[in-house]
Amino acid sequence: MSIRQATQADIARIMYIEENSFIRAIQEEKATFLERLGSFGAGFLLLEDGGEAVGYLCSELWRALPDFAAQGNTALALNHSPAKSHAADGTILYISSFALLPKRRGRGEGKAFFADSIQRIIHAVDKSRRAKITLLALLVNSEWHAARCIYESAGFQSVATIAQFFERTDGGLSDGIFMTKHI
Repeated sequence: MSIRQATQADIARIMYIEENSFIRAIQEEKATFLERLGSFGAGFLLLEDGGEAVGYLCSELWRALPDFAAQGNTALALNHSPAKSHAADGTILYISSFALLPKRRGRGEGKAFFADSIQRIIHAVDKSRRAKITLLALLVNSEWHAARCIYESAGFQSVATIAQFFERTDGGLSDGIFMTKHI
């Protein structure tokens, strides 16, 4: 297993992982992933096994957390523009998406990949500029218990609930849990 920075040449495999990891209603578009690669390439990593990408983590830097009362869910919306939200001088690392192929889950690979990726991104950003990352943030579906366990074991805490944010396979909606970790 190895971790490396994603490139535009990886887009087909990234989309394969996306399509096999999430229901159609919450899959993000190819254009969004290409924009993420262009906006913050150092924050877009792949997990590979034998040269085959089996997971990805992408992120962006923010200057401030969203004001949920004023902005609603727009800052976290599916397919939001990373070019508009990413700030090269930001001190908040927002994990915009994290996926591992279903056949790779349940063996600790996701937990290790998540932790290693965060450390790599922090190291790359912190050594390249004066402003250090001080906060990590992410949004997770309240029904994704395994993902929440990964985040909680990494020290993330729930700070806000966004009611009825994620579509479900049955057509209903589930809450989003916004989590942060101070570093």
